Amino acid sequence: AAYINSTLTPDEKAVVMQNAEKGTYKLLYIAPERQEDEEWQQVVQRMRLGMVVVDEAHCISTWGHDFRPAYRRIVNVVKQLQKDFPVLACTATATLQVQQDIEHQFDNSRLTVLRGNLSRENFALNVVYCNNQEDKLAGVLNLVKGSQGTGVVYCGTQAETEIYSKWLDFNGIITTNYNAGLDNETRKRIEIDFLNDKYKCVVSTNALGMGMDKPNLRFVIHTQIPTSPLHYYQEIGRAGRDGRATSVFLFYTPADDELPLSFIRNNKPSINNYQRLIDLLKLEPLGLHGIIRKINLKQTAVNVILNDLIDQGIVVKTSKNSKPYYELKYSAPALTTSGFEALREAKLADFEQMKGYLNATVCRMRYLQNYLGDTAVNSCGKCDVDLAKKLTVNASLEELQKIEAFRENYFPVLEVETKTGILIDGVAASWYGVTNVGSMLHHSKYEHGGDFPDYLLRLTLKAFRSQFKNMMFDLVMYVPPTISGDLVKNFA
Repeated sequence: AAYINSTLTPDEKAVVMQNAEKGTYKLLYIAPERQEDEEWQQVVQRMRLGMVVVDEAHCISTWGHDFRPAYRRIVNVVKQLQKDFPVLACTATATLQVQQDIEHQFDNSRLTVLRGNLSRENFALNVVYCNNQEDKLAGVLNLVKGSQGTGVVYCGTQAETEIYSKWLDFNGIITTNYNAGLDNETRKRIEIDFLNDKYKCVVSTNALGMGMDKPNLRFVIHTQIPTSPLHYYQEIGRAGRDGRATSVFLFYTPADDELPLSFIRNNKPSINNYQRLIDLLKLEPLGLHGIIRKINLKQTAVNVILNDLIDQGIVVKTSKNSKPYYELKYSAPALTTSGFEALREAKLADFEQMKGYLNATVCRMRYLQNYLGDTAVNSCGKCDVDLAKKLTVNASLEELQKIEAFRENYFPVLEVETKTGILIDGVAASWYGVTNVGSMLHHSKYEHGGDFPDYLLRLTLKAFRSQFKNMMFDLVMYVPPTISGDLVKNFA
């Protein structure tokens, strides 16, 4: 078996392509986006394929929780194969709506659909209700300390993975954080160390787990409510694959709704940016980086817009001197945005279903199964609902003092250094959103609370000295805000 992905050097990729063409491999793993590579398109035509397997097939459906346009284009490839050519599409997380969409796209008349039982009988599902972030920090620490074996703590943002990892480390627990912001080598090292049980737990965004098989994960903790039961089922499903008892906890405060709702509402760039990109391509064909420079958007947003415009037949991807370019299609149709709003409404409805899980009065496993399309009637007998328990956390005075000590000695590093630049890494007094620092800033900036309190000044000076106490500076500058008057000036 072999694979082709972005971690391979050009020479390594060339060797794999040559061997694949010669039939050396029984299995070759590629990302769906590889189909758009011109070199791959030429090589695959000369390969003797025996079967096409599509993993994570829910990504084919617009209604799937991780829809990727490149998956949709797999359908076009399959339709060009001879009628009796074997194709297998697999997913562990598809609602009936997603299943029916996939069936429709692949042509129902040629499909055999096999749907398994989605119950995880070794899981004990629990929701833990908290008043604030301090309760969460205390509760997560106690659960990790009291749990057997290894586990995963899932967070909603990259910043939170660092905070919870440092908090657990501050309390003597061997852990690390993992997210998409880490380089490939670091991520690979963490995965190997985790498989070898070198960590009690890994604190991660949902980036961890795709393709990783660690059967003996004994617990999964979420510090943030996911956007849908589908996401949640997939993330907890990475644990307990050895069939042994596994504990699952979802921590929740009412303020947690803000993050997933923000993800849903900002799932697509603004319609104005779609039109700006169309207007750019009216002038000339452009490569990806040319578009990014001219439109001044992040690459992720540009890719979303381009994929939507390609799907709607407005833009075509071509090549110029072996480099990919995008150009406006001749007699292109007008942009249609009704589907965007329908998708947003569907995702908001999914989030309401996730809120329903929090407040469920029936077995939590049965709730997830029914959402996914299983007609489950039996209760698991292990979740907090079935056991008539309501789990809450109220941090004690001792725990609050420990959290305060942690916050006053943990200063996030702001990584900006490059090999050729003159800037050095900076330091922050705190992350904004998950500490009382955020509420202090908000009070002064938006609630007419006056100057920033002395506590913030002392904390900032402490952070500064932790990083730069041996350095001499000639100048201190401040960046004035667009609003808030002299707030920053007075702080400086």
